[in-house]
Amino acid sequence: MLKIFLKKLRLFLKKIIIIFYSKIILFSLYYYQLVKNKKIIYSNSLGFGDNIMFYIQHYLKIKKNNLYVFQFCKQIDQPLYFFFEKKKILRPIVSIPFHFYYPIISEVKKSKIFTPSITEGEWNYLLARKNKDSIKNLFELKLKDQKVSNNLEKFFGLKYRYICFFIKLNFNKNDINGSNSRATSEKKKIFNLLSYLISEKYIIVVLGLKNDPAIKIIREYVSKLKLKDRILFFIDLSDNYNFIDQLLIAKNSIGYLGNGSGVYQ
Repeated sequence: MLKIFLKKLRLFLKKIIIIFYSKIILFSLYYYQLVKNKKIIYSNSLGFGDNIMFYIQHYLKIKKNNLYVFQFCKQIDQPLYFFFEKKKILRPIVSIPFHFYYPIISEVKKSKIFTPSITEGEWNYLLARKNKDSIKNLFELKLKDQKVSNNLEKFFGLKYRYICFFIKLNFNKNDINGSNSRATSEKKKIFNLLSYLISEKYIIVVLGLKNDPAIKIIREYVSKLKLKDRILFFIDLSDNYNFIDQLLIAKNSIGYLGNGSGVYQ
């Protein structure tokens, strides 16, 4: 009986949090767009990797015109501070907590106040695009004066030949919502792949936050087989999993293996 009550209470509190933050975001958008008459550019997806593609595509348009971007969530929107000056970034009264980001964004999207700056056809173009030298040059230019985390700097000093690795894990095969459509439920295949890379003398840097399901099972695999010198975790190397560290771990690697995710798409 107590378990049922606590479950219902958690669901109720979650719903309250979602409604509360969605209203704050919508009020902020309304204030900037209709009261302050600011033209804000944002996508209809608002996923971390999708945002990167979107802002690369609209970089010059935003930079050269009287246009602004909006920080929905500090963690998700780190790339804004990489691409644009602070005066171009508008902030809400309170940013969305990362843990509740996607359900809150789903609620925000239901409102007429949410007016994204991209059509379905433009998204299809973005997803089908090929990377150009101009994109690489933009990243190189922006990275020039950026500082890497201390631990990651020490790691780079070791001159490892390493591969970045990330797997989305989802044990519910019937759930294909969002990024679950590109996830796997087969742990054995993940372990076989890691074993093969180790046999080829690669150091593996596993990407992902601590709440990513694959992190837990790979940590258990590393502990069981005593592979801590061969399989490292990016969350242990980066001070706060910041966007600059993510770019540099990718840039200095010999390649990437796994699902599309974030800066590695």
